[in-house]
Amino acid sequence: GEMRAAGILDLGAVTIEQLQAYERHAAKPSFSARLALILAHSGSEGLKLKWRLANDEISTAERVLAAAHLLIDFRINEAAYRQPAVLADAVEVAAALAGWTEAGKGAVVQRLTGVDVAPLPINGTDLIHAGLRPGPGLGVELGRLEKLWIDSDFQLSREALLEAVRRPSPYP
Repeated sequence: GEMRAAGILDLGAVTIEQLQAYERHAAKPSFSARLALILAHSGSEGLKLKWRLANDEISTAERVLAAAHLLIDFRINEAAYRQPAVLADAVEVAAALAGWTEAGKGAVVQRLTGVDVAPLPINGTDLIHAGLRPGPGLGVELGRLEKLWIDSDFQLSREALLEAVRRPSPYP
């Protein structure tokens, strides 16, 4: 609120409310989480220039925000897989953005503690051996298979994923 009054940053009422909720409920408030809440409404480019923030500060806040959006969408496995280093901050940011109660936040934390992320059991070389050609299509297919694997709670085996490969038609 003081920054808004001083003209340093023009924050909307919703952003201020979310920052205040974050400050009241966060177990261990952090700069990255606060910045992620501001970025949720302001974007990063203008803020980076105005505040002269380092690339790594913005990058970390963007990762926190991305993970928070995954958690808000209840894509718990994907958040744990893609952003494990920022999950603690992401839970707090998600709670502030979505207006979760302590019970709701606790349920997400409980679900996160039960997630056991393993490395993706296939890679691009496996897809080439399965008959795909190197190139953008291979990356798209690997991404599709990765999503299947995440959605399966990381349970699909290497063999099951290779069976699910969509091979291109031999006919043009």
